[in-house]
Amino acid sequence: MRTYEVPTSLQWQGDLRGRAQVEGKEPLFVAAPPEFRGPKGVWNPEDLFVQALESGLMLTFASLCSDEGIELLSYSSKASGRLEKTPDGLAFGWVVISPLIEARAPQTRVLELIQRANELSMIRRSVSCQVAVYPEIVGQDPETPVATSSFAQ
Repeated sequence: MRTYEVPTSLQWQGDLRGRAQVEGKEPLFVAAPPEFRGPKGVWNPEDLFVQALESGLMLTFASLCSDEGIELLSYSSKASGRLEKTPDGLAFGWVVISPLIEARAPQTRVLELIQRANELSMIRRSVSCQVAVYPEIVGQDPETPVATSSFAQ
């Protein structure tokens, strides 16, 4: 089994702010969310958590399409996560990802691949909250209606 490390660094910038760094990449400034006395307009760990799930799904799906020779024409998504109070404090209870996908493949095959991507995504498999995906698949044929399907983790 192949393993690798993901080294990062973080430097406190005062108040509830930090500068996140990965060698060879632009720094990312992070802060607490405004709901927890952080500034507006700065990425926070909660944003990054939801974004990691959302981008992990897209990249896994794009990889599956490539592996199968399916031309991915467009992919965009929106995601939302809900923090819930638990006996141990706040935690993500669920994340919903809603991709809009256009590919040169039968809609049923695209739905199969996005479901498989959700199952295979390394980031999704690394979290304990529920991740639900509600894809919308755009048909190639103008006579074909947009098909919407949903499934949960």
